[in-house]
Amino acid sequence: MTQERSAAVQSAFRLLSGWTEAFVCLAETLRPGIVRFAEALNGIRAGPAVRGYEPFLIENGTPSFEARLMAVSIVRCGDGLKLEDDARRAVSSAFRRIAKAAGKGTLVISRRARELGMALGRPGCIDVTAEAFRDVNCSECFHDLSKILDQAIHRDPAACDALMDLANVLVAHLPDPRGRPLSIATASHQALLRCLSRSGKPFAYSWNDLAGETASGDFVDKATMATREAFGNPTFDPRPAHRRLKPYRAP
Repeated sequence: MTQERSAAVQSAFRLLSGWTEAFVCLAETLRPGIVRFAEALNGIRAGPAVRGYEPFLIENGTPSFEARLMAVSIVRCGDGLKLEDDARRAVSSAFRRIAKAAGKGTLVISRRARELGMALGRPGCIDVTAEAFRDVNCSECFHDLSKILDQAIHRDPAACDALMDLANVLVAHLPDPRGRPLSIATASHQALLRCLSRSGKPFAYSWNDLAGETASGDFVDKATMATREAFGNPTFDPRPAHRRLKPYRAP
């Protein structure tokens, strides 16, 4: 072996040795997370079936354990959608009340600023507010909000004016808080429909208005039946979930 080849081989061994040490270090770093993930999977596998969704997914061609995982994910995603909707309503309501305080004194604005501060303490509300500021291309304003809010609560006139200005800009980019709140069943049904759509198996709701003995005058599609079973709600209406999905569908 020539001296040059020997040097190249030694260099390759040093490189591989370095990689080995890096992989060992990475494995040790990731090990706790991998163990927790494995334990979570085992817990899901050993746990009870997810009522409604799991048998529906299996019947729809999904392998058993994959159906269990998907059903758990659908329920948890529904929880997240419900939390996000509640947060949007709370933030929107608080900012709208501030915007409607135009022409009123600092005492009124101070009280409504305090209401906003309480709303921002609810789960998910900070993220929703930050997103609203990004929508109006004013992310830097979000970082100033805490200071403005604190000063407005203490009836600082300039801060009250600044908070009013922010509220007037944001309300156009926040949902109307009026109307029926999102139910957990509708949120989970929305998650189910999106899951089916991504897997290439979109589901439309079906209404039975046939004449004769087969008439039920009700929704009869299996996706709706799965959600009814999952939440023990025999009168669940799937239409709100389908309406909420429309903005995500391709034209």
